[in-house]
Amino acid sequence: MYKFQNLDRNIDRDYLKNINPSDKIERNKALSKNIKEIRQLNKSGTCYYCGKPVTSYCKSHSIPRFCLENIEEKGMVTGINSIMGLPDMGVSIGKHTIGIGEAGTFSIICRECDQMLFREYENPANYLDEAIPTQKMMAQIAMKNYIKFIHKKEIEISMLERLMTQGSDFEISNLSDLYEVITKLQVYKTDLIAYQDSFEQAKRVLNTGKKGYYLFYYKLLEYVVPIAFQAPIALSIDLGDGVINDVFNKDLNYKITDIHICVFPLLSKTAVMLFVEEGDKRYRKFRKQFKKLDEEAKLGVINYIVFLYGEDYYMAKNVRDMIDTEELRDVVNTIPILWNDSPSIETGILTEKYSLGKWNSIPNLLSEQYKLR
Repeated sequence: MYKFQNLDRNIDRDYLKNINPSDKIERNKALSKNIKEIRQLNKSGTCYYCGKPVTSYCKSHSIPRFCLENIEEKGMVTGINSIMGLPDMGVSIGKHTIGIGEAGTFSIICRECDQMLFREYENPANYLDEAIPTQKMMAQIAMKNYIKFIHKKEIEISMLERLMTQGSDFEISNLSDLYEVITKLQVYKTDLIAYQDSFEQAKRVLNTGKKGYYLFYYKLLEYVVPIAFQAPIALSIDLGDGVINDVFNKDLNYKITDIHICVFPLLSKTAVMLFVEEGDKRYRKFRKQFKKLDEEAKLGVINYIVFLYGEDYYMAKNVRDMIDTEELRDVVNTIPILWNDSPSIETGILTEKYSLGKWNSIPNLLSEQYKLR
């Protein structure tokens, strides 16, 4: 799976910074209209997990709601747009502050499945004292991750397809833009298949009880961090600047693999975990490198990966100004690599963009320095 910004964020940032109020309002309306229509069209009328007909999908949170409640201020959290330096667009995709009721939500399964499938991992009591996340909990996390990404990718594919048809509120103005849309569409469809396969793997582990995931880091911090995160990340480069996932590989049988990262703020502590699929060899060297780091560096590397690769993280509002640095904005605004036809410079590009060696150049929200309590 490839690291791309959402289509609705893949817009000219200089234009957004200089947009006049009337144009901003019109663009907000157009974005809201397109996204609302596409989400409505993408609803199949059945639950993605059990297949039963539904009249109203459950609003599921990609990160457990209790984690957001532990960092909220007056029911609000801060999202990626405030760090990217984009203006507040007013609609949900562009808000700087977001109500926890809409932060990271998706609607693709029924309420019964939502309550049943994620019960263990969404129970804060399972992260207290000496408890270690179980195979069942990791399978539930992986399943939630891929359900969310499947939903997200289907919407992005629909957005791209709409761009290529008449009647869209946004126009493709030249052949270069058309080529980019077509290329992204091909990659997104490949990503969707990979997400669906990974979802089925998590489903098998959950249903059979067999070992399917390897937990190689779990830490219960004795303080509450101001950030919540949960997602699968396809690392490109390891800690020694070696390639983990070759995003330039054009072999259709080449599989991009993920590492699952979770940062769960609790009432008085924080659970942090990293795990991969059992038997995955792609991350073996990274795991050995990571194990040799001291605890401060481990947390710093995790923090750096979240900001470099992640999008769906949410932060306490009161830390926003404390971490507003040019270095952090540069990391968050890293433009995803889509395509390159020169093999001689491919590894160099990956290393330049995704080297983890600069982890200590940005504020580490997992350190005690930024604790909420």
